[in-house]
Amino acid sequence: MRYFIYLSVIISMKSRVKGDFHARFRGNAGVKFPCVTRLKCMETPNNYNDNYLEFAHKSCSSHKTEILTADLCGCFYCKQTFLPSEIDEWIEEKIGETAICPKCGIDSILSSKFPITDKLFFDRMNKYFFRQCEQE
Repeated sequence: MRYFIYLSVIISMKSRVKGDFHARFRGNAGVKFPCVTRLKCMETPNNYNDNYLEFAHKSCSSHKTEILTADLCGCFYCKQTFLPSEIDEWIEEKIGETAICPKCGIDSILSSKFPITDKLFFDRMNKYFFRQCEQE
């Protein structure tokens, strides 16, 4: 008899969602929502998300024209800014030339198209791309 009651309870637990109605769902604290609704992916002026950092990193190579026309440049390795005229070393690549920092010798130069005067931006870029160096 108990088996029959248990079986009938399971059978009666069908979804009541019909057509285009919205359904409620339950989840624990580990439920992950799509990236659009996560705070991490929403960019605020002082919060540089990973997507923005990746976008900025793509601009630190094969960028000679961009660098030479910029008002100011900055290196996110040594976190220093300088004029484009101070750059005297370039690496030739397949699709352009990449600047080498005159202060530290690393190819992590960005133009003033990015917020290079913001200390938080350089800190986030440095931590995101050079944290492996700190651990070694």
